[in-house]
Amino acid sequence: MEKDILTKIIEAERDIQERLIAEERSAGTMLCDLRQNLEEEARQEEERLVAARREAEAAARAEVQARAAALVQRATARAEQLAGLDDRTLEGCIMGHLVRILPGKSR
Repeated sequence: MEKDILTKIIEAERDIQERLIAEERSAGTMLCDLRQNLEEEARQEEERLVAARREAEAAARAEVQARAAALVQRATARAEQLAGLDDRTLEGCIMGHLVRILPGKSR
């Protein structure tokens, strides 16, 4: 009888050991799958962030180019206006500025 009990205990211990090994394998597989999934998610998020950065850079570049074009257009229009002034008008403008910057003159 003692031998039967001892045999049953040994069988139960073996069964527990086999189950423990199977659970460790299963947990290892689950961890490996989870790691792969997380790495894939991280890669996809990195790609999304890179694409978002590129879009933001392109939008900023387009905005700067539009502002620069508008500035050049305004400067060109102003230059054309000034180029059309006659000498007498230009002399009057210059003299008005000189009066303000020359020493000893009252404003």
